[in-house]
Amino acid sequence: MKAKTAIKNDRTKKSILTHFNNYPKMELNDMLKFLFHSAFGCDHLVNSLDKAEEYINFELNALNPTISKIEKLDGNYSRLYLGIINKGLSVKTLAKLFYLSAKKENNATHLLEQKLKVLETIILNKELPFNHSEFLSICNEWKNANYPAIRHSKTFNQEYKPSYRVISNKFIPYLALLKKIDLKLKNKNCNKFNLKLCNNLQKKQEDVIEILAQIYSDFNLKICFVNDSTNKYLSIHRR
Repeated sequence: MKAKTAIKNDRTKKSILTHFNNYPKMELNDMLKFLFHSAFGCDHLVNSLDKAEEYINFELNALNPTISKIEKLDGNYSRLYLGIINKGLSVKTLAKLFYLSAKKENNATHLLEQKLKVLETIILNKELPFNHSEFLSICNEWKNANYPAIRHSKTFNQEYKPSYRVISNKFIPYLALLKKIDLKLKNKNCNKFNLKLCNNLQKKQEDVIEILAQIYSDFNLKICFVNDSTNKYLSIHRR
């Protein structure tokens, strides 16, 4: 048990230091937000699918985000930057991924507090330029308020212009496929199409069908696998 905890703590330390190296002008709040998302995911932000889609559209129009990247957090979630919309993923699909990723993490408070202990050790060792007294003060107040969602600092927003949604890592391997599907569905005259999958997804046909059924539940689609003489394809068509 101690060995597993040590491995987790080491992973958390590496994640924290990597995150700081990526955003060296961040403030303490930004690091706390990183750990919050790592533990809680996005359950604090999603009220409805329609609202999720509406706000993504608002953010796209207001900020015109161009960064397209996947930023792995210290846990079961990642930040997916909105620039992916320019790469083919639709707003509707991104909203659905965000919505499906929102769930109550029963162990989240415990996970967050473990990560905060690691962060405190790093600060005490002066491996990060944060003030320990400030850390204790903010964390005590945060804990007493039952760890509500925390905002990025003004500095972080100005320097890095973050524009992302937190999604479950289980969806990450499907992003390339989802972009291809969305580009096809965007063409109203394209009622049926086949897509060849990468080897990893070829081996997970039941998972592929289940994931796509969740994401495209609002579309009247038939999704299945078909064979030709040499290959197996994912077949999708509008009913």
